[in-house]
Amino acid sequence: MGSRRWAVLRDPLEEEGKAEARPATEAGAGPDQRLKFLLWFVVGAGCLTFLSAFVQHPDLFSHVPATWKLALAATGFAFGDIAVLHIRFGHDKYSFTWSESAVIVGLVVLPSPWLRIVAPLAIGTAHLLARRPRVKVVFNATSAATGCLLAGVVFGVITRDTGRDHVALGSPHTWIALAVAAFAFFVWNSVTVWMAVAFSQGRRFVPMLRKGLPLNSLVWVGNTTMGVALVAIAGTSTNNAVLLVVPIFIAFLYLTYRGYLRAMEERDLWQVLQATSRELARVDQSGIAAVVMERAETLFKAEFVELMLVDGEPGTAATIFRHAPGQAVERLEGEPERDAGTFWPRVLCEREPFQIVAPRAPAAQREELESLGLAMCIVAPLIAQETCLGVLRVGFRGHVRLADRELQVLSTFANQVSTSLHNARLFEETNEERAKLSGVFNHSSDGILSVDAAGEVTSWNPAMSRITGTSAADALGAPLFSGLSATTEKGEPVTPEWLRRELRTSSQIEAAVAIQTARAGRRWLQLSASGVRQPGRDDVYDSVVIVARDVTAIRELEETKQDFVATVSHELRTPLTPLKGFLGTLMRPDFNPSPTDLADMHAAMLRQVKRLERIIEDVLNTAQVERGEFRIDAVPVDLGEVVDRLAQECNRPVEYDPPTWPAVALADPGRVEQVLANLLSNAEKYTPPESLVTLVVEHAGAEVVVKVVDQGPGIEEEDQPLVFERFRRLGNHLTRQPGGTGLGLYVSRRLVEAMGGRIWLESEIGEGCTFAFALPGVVVAGHGSPNTSLRVAHPPAAAARHATRVLNLEETSRA
Repeated sequence: MGSRRWAVLRDPLEEEGKAEARPATEAGAGPDQRLKFLLWFVVGAGCLTFLSAFVQHPDLFSHVPATWKLALAATGFAFGDIAVLHIRFGHDKYSFTWSESAVIVGLVVLPSPWLRIVAPLAIGTAHLLARRPRVKVVFNATSAATGCLLAGVVFGVITRDTGRDHVALGSPHTWIALAVAAFAFFVWNSVTVWMAVAFSQGRRFVPMLRKGLPLNSLVWVGNTTMGVALVAIAGTSTNNAVLLVVPIFIAFLYLTYRGYLRAMEERDLWQVLQATSRELARVDQSGIAAVVMERAETLFKAEFVELMLVDGEPGTAATIFRHAPGQAVERLEGEPERDAGTFWPRVLCEREPFQIVAPRAPAAQREELESLGLAMCIVAPLIAQETCLGVLRVGFRGHVRLADRELQVLSTFANQVSTSLHNARLFEETNEERAKLSGVFNHSSDGILSVDAAGEVTSWNPAMSRITGTSAADALGAPLFSGLSATTEKGEPVTPEWLRRELRTSSQIEAAVAIQTARAGRRWLQLSASGVRQPGRDDVYDSVVIVARDVTAIRELEETKQDFVATVSHELRTPLTPLKGFLGTLMRPDFNPSPTDLADMHAAMLRQVKRLERIIEDVLNTAQVERGEFRIDAVPVDLGEVVDRLAQECNRPVEYDPPTWPAVALADPGRVEQVLANLLSNAEKYTPPESLVTLVVEHAGAEVVVKVVDQGPGIEEEDQPLVFERFRRLGNHLTRQPGGTGLGLYVSRRLVEAMGGRIWLESEIGEGCTFAFALPGVVVAGHGSPNTSLRVAHPPAAAARHATRVLNLEETSRA
């Protein structure tokens, strides 16, 4: 038997007819050209060999061999060159033939010229009948002609008889000559076929020849032995022939059966590896251990399997899985240096599989193996992306000699585990990052949306729904800001076309956009848009990511500040103008006022100075309140006396009925006067000149309440929560009616709250306003006589927090 081919999936010679149609990236320009040259060389040499038989022997047909000899040789070549046995090894396939046996028989029964004629004709006819590709028919036929020429020359040189029709069949010398001639045919046949295979697949010739040479040589020995035996049989008795042929045939069957079993084992092994790869691809990191335990036991007949997964190189924590046949998988948490100290340093150093045999191992390794009941183990590092993810140990209770193929399978298995583990970790990390991004997307206070190349919304986070009042279900798939009437500060509509136009000049744009919402009305958004370019295209965007921040409150505050600046400027000029006029009048040389007029001028100037002082105090108090720097000295204060004093200083008629009981509260006297002065000033501004301002002091449970009632126009209900905010004035800052900075009520609210009280407003349109504040009251026994005891009626915690000194109101004064 002779090996005629070693193919991967298909015979390369069957593909030669398609070689020109292959792209250079598949087969390569070099291999195709070399294959064509080889084919032309073999075909040319074969044709010359075939024709040389007629040229060298013009009287060839005058010496025609016997018909039975021609038929015998032709039959041997025809059936001997057609593959009679196919065995697959993994992804490769052997096809065995009887070529060398046919050559030996042909050398015996035919002269060399006729051998060169019969061999190519018989082989070509056989391949045609088998419907082989034409290129293969020509290649095999011409190659056989040249091989027969080489075999005939070698046989003739050794026997010194190239022209005889027969030889001494029983001579050992003849047998040796036939064996050497068959070897020459084998060398020629192997070299040409293997070169064709290597060139067709773009591989190197020598490694491929070395790969198949051992088995091919064994087949050549079998074929040569068979052929020589047949020749020897022809010169001996039938009994000897049977005795000779039977052992050879049995040996051949044994070798064939062993090859078949090995092929089946190889096939099953690769099937298990492929199934393992598929299973590992479908499980997460926690499920990899179960697959590894089961498959390692199946593949290597292991009696102990250990998988250690580390958290990263060099690894400070490890999860260890151990399994033995018939036992449950054991899971341990540990550290590589502590739990795998006998082999972990070597794993990090070598990064290649290695064996540990107990009798030859160092003491620490031997003791560990003995504690596990093992005689040896194989350690395979799990390496991915140059990082050691862990280690796989396969152990045996007895000494097992593993072939190189089995070690290669273990390495392949470890690589599969490493790749799957690496992919599982990447997948988990990706999911974690995706969850983080999803959390940012869903919980961001800023609106986030994305738009595709067509301008349709592809993502819309909850903040966008809250800001715009448009749900994600309504926004997704719709054009950008559909139904929101979005415009820029310049009045340009914000549409997908506007977005594409702006992105032509910059990959990131900033713009202030106004939208009209159904619930909140007009809102201002600060947009930051970034384009995501198509790969390799700087001018085309796959999508645009937009971050929208609601700046409505900021813009309103800026507008309010601008109004405040205008108001304060006016309020400062209002007292300064008369002051300037009075001072200019006083400096005139011809001005000689009477004492009464001079006193009136001084009084008017003093009023303007106080007004100016109050404006400055409001501004300073606001700054102190914002910084939390104001001071509260909480002491018992008679609010009735404070109200009475400020009522007398008011510039308009005030109606006030002093209480008949001590209205004592725990507060800061100066701050109470400041609050009441602000409320009276506010009442003066909004009350008609002929109307009264009413002051009321009353008890309300544990609190003392002070009310300032005016007869102004009143305040709309929706505006009432705004009056105690800073910079808020409900008048028109352009007409300056009424005047004021808009800070007095804000400062009053903060001061009252700091003293543990509360402030509020009651108003109806056309019926004036009632501003009231309540402070924690103090119960006075004996109407506040010097020796009476004072106690706080349920003093609130806020007052105690803001007090700068501790009041012991229960102690009796000692006069």
